[in-house]
Amino acid sequence: MSCMRIYILLLASLVSGVAMGQDFTLTEQFAGEDEAVTARSMGVAGAFGAVGADFSAATNNPAGMAFFRKKELGLGIGYQDRGIESTYLDALGKSESSILRLNNIGFNYSQLQTEWIGDSLAVKREGLVSWSLAIGMNQKVDYDEVTNYDGLNENSSLLTGYVQSANQFARNSFSDLDEFERQAFETDLLDATQSGNVFLYDSPLADGGLQQNGEISRIGARRDFFLSGGVNLDNKLYVGATFGIPWIHYEEGLSFSETDVNNTVADFQSLQVDQKRDYDGVGANLGVGAIYRFSDYFRAGLKVKTPTVVELTENTSIRTQSQFGTTAVAESDFTDEYLMTLPWNGGLQLVASHPQYGLISLEADYVDYKSTRIEYLNDEFGDFDPFEESFKDEVQDFYRGAFNFRGGLEARLLKNLRLRGGAAYNQSPYDREEDEFGADYGKLTLGLGAGLRVEPANLTFDLGLNRITTGEFNSAYLVNNTPNSIINDEETFLIRLNVSKRFNQ
Repeated sequence: MSCMRIYILLLASLVSGVAMGQDFTLTEQFAGEDEAVTARSMGVAGAFGAVGADFSAATNNPAGMAFFRKKELGLGIGYQDRGIESTYLDALGKSESSILRLNNIGFNYSQLQTEWIGDSLAVKREGLVSWSLAIGMNQKVDYDEVTNYDGLNENSSLLTGYVQSANQFARNSFSDLDEFERQAFETDLLDATQSGNVFLYDSPLADGGLQQNGEISRIGARRDFFLSGGVNLDNKLYVGATFGIPWIHYEEGLSFSETDVNNTVADFQSLQVDQKRDYDGVGANLGVGAIYRFSDYFRAGLKVKTPTVVELTENTSIRTQSQFGTTAVAESDFTDEYLMTLPWNGGLQLVASHPQYGLISLEADYVDYKSTRIEYLNDEFGDFDPFEESFKDEVQDFYRGAFNFRGGLEARLLKNLRLRGGAAYNQSPYDREEDEFGADYGKLTLGLGAGLRVEPANLTFDLGLNRITTGEFNSAYLVNNTPNSIINDEETFLIRLNVSKRFNQ
């Protein structure tokens, strides 16, 4: 697939999602998951699936839930600070956002199986040794961020792209204008003349020379509610399963303005285009896992999660305002409902541990991003079939199956004190073009943490810190099939505190 075709499709999704159907880049937003959902797992950058006895296992490898041997209640709160440096028209912009919220909560009920050995009641060592059942919530994604960019563009305007697109796709019918172009026409930013049966479009802003400002804001989260269970067989094989109910709330606002600071265009003062898209959805998935303990010092795990099916409602609003002598406003709203099938994933995990010194954990996951699909609801006559097929084709063209790698260690310094460290790297979900965008979508996570158990209260306090770096490509608009690129470098700091209470009875 050519770089130019990649640019055209990506920009069409970012800027003209309503006209093109659903935005295939939602695959990246909704399918990406963070395994470091508790403070303890954060300390090892999420490499905790086969370590077990932590609520992160419920949405990673549910077999780890079988390592709980007592009832336990836990919750965690987290603070996130995200800074973004954006480059646009060779100008550097900076923005920062922060939020404090509840990140996870869970309750686990465990039962040891006993048997009589002579006159004594002892915990079984063979067969079904114990079982656990847990319910709770793990936050898998945090969307909160803001990107600001600005610059004086001497070469083009947003209307330059509108004119080129309109002359390419709407020459035969005025009704072929997309929603953004139609609003530009209604607010006197886009002109149309008819020559025979052909429409020709132009704008007095097409030559540029305007100050441009933009903002991309995102808020929301993906929270996975779970019912998870595991069994311990012979103190060798641990098997678990989780029924997950992901809940997604995601809001994205795109705001772009142009101002004639140098009096370049007669009577023109400014324009502003705002697009807001809100997504709310609930879905379901099933995760299964197994961990085999080869010895007291070594064990290995395997996990698989089915595709997640989410029913989404999308509300989109578009508003254009111009000050071209007088003030003119055009706006519209749209609502879509559809099923989105997010990719399955699977992984392998290895743990080497020693009861006196600590443990080392390594994990590798595979996520099949290319399998993402959408299906419109209430589409009795197949009117949306072309959009569904276009979404599928674009996902196939853009995405790939990607690997995620995690590794960490937990050192036992004193009887009740643990120190942790780890690192994780998530491959870019995009197929080979991320370098041509100029942004690296690979995500690097560095983790540090500590845990303290307070006896005899059976309280555990865990603190985790993550530093996450990644990149992102955006575009203000397209001119001559080339985007006005916005390149983001993102740095996120996460701090989470978990408190858990273990019950002896």
